[in-house]
Order: sequence, then structure tokens, then C-alpha cells
Amino acid sequence: MVNSSRRRLLKGTSLFLLIGSGIFSICRSVIAKPNKTTPEIRKHTLSSYLDTLIPADSTPSASSLEVDIRILEKAAQHKSFHKLLVDGTQWLDAQAFRIARKNFIDLSSRQKEQIVLKAENSKARSLANVFFRATLDDAYYFYYARPESWQGLGISRPPQPLGYLNHYQPPASTK
Repeated sequence: MVNSSRRRLLKGTSLFLLIGSGIFSICRSVIAKPNKTTPEIRKHTLSSYLDTLIPADSTPSASSLEVDIRILEKAAQHKSFHKLLVDGTQWLDAQAFRIARKNFIDLSSRQKEQIVLKAENSKARSLANVFFRATLDDAYYFYYARPESWQGLGISRPPQPLGYLNHYQPPASTK
């Protein structure tokens, strides 16, 4: 009788361990699988941010001239820049949530400008500052490459490679 209950106990324990190890292995393989999807850039946040850097006035805003699309195209070709945009747009939304419990795109212009100013004045090499500097440079580059942005600048073509042909004259009025 003692042998019989010991056998049942051993069988039960063996069965339990066998089933348990199978379940554990399945769980481990599911949990351990790396996420192969690339984190997404918050595109609406990026567009709103770029429009804060270059808002519409007598010239179109940054997103009106598809600066956001050009920057996203650049990010698609450069992993490190893509990561910077992912982290930077997340940072913008986190800052917006801290001050107003909203996403960046839902803030007032004044609140957006406060966050952009915070990024600009952040420590050199911090995420916020690197994101600000890189995107500002690219925003200007892609924005002023478009002739629609030249309105009010008194130019009708890019200054290079020919230079300013009337450089010896005083600046012309743009009125």
C-alpha cells in the first residue's frame, strides 16, 4: 500500500513537472521573442512641432511645404535619426502631458513654444537639445529649398551657386 501511494505520488509529480516544463518553455519562447517592429515616430506630433518652429505667416508653415514628410524620408534612411525622432516626439508628448495632461498637438501655441524653448535651452547633448538642433537644421534646410518659402525675402532664386548678383547695391524694399 505504501508502494502504491508512493508510485502515484511519483507519477503525479512527474506528470506535473512534465506539463509545467512544457508550459514554461512555451511562455519563455513567447516572452523572449524580441519585438522586431520599429518604434513609430509620432507623425502628428512631429508636424505640430515643425509648425511651431516655422509657423504660417506671410509664408506657408513647415507642414504646408511638406517639411515633415522630407524629415520622415530622411529618418527612413538613417536608423540613428529615426531613433532620435521616435525619442524626441515621445519627449514632446511627455512634456505636454506634464504641463497640461494633453498631447503636444492639443496644446495652445504658447504652451508648444514653452516646450520648444525648454528643448532649445536644455543641456548640450541631452535628448531634448539634440532633437531640437537636428530638427531645426533639417526644417530650415527642407523649408528654404522650396520657392514658396522665399516670399518676402526679396529673392527669386537660391543665392548659390551664382551668389547675390546685386550685392553691391543697398537691400531692396520688399514692400
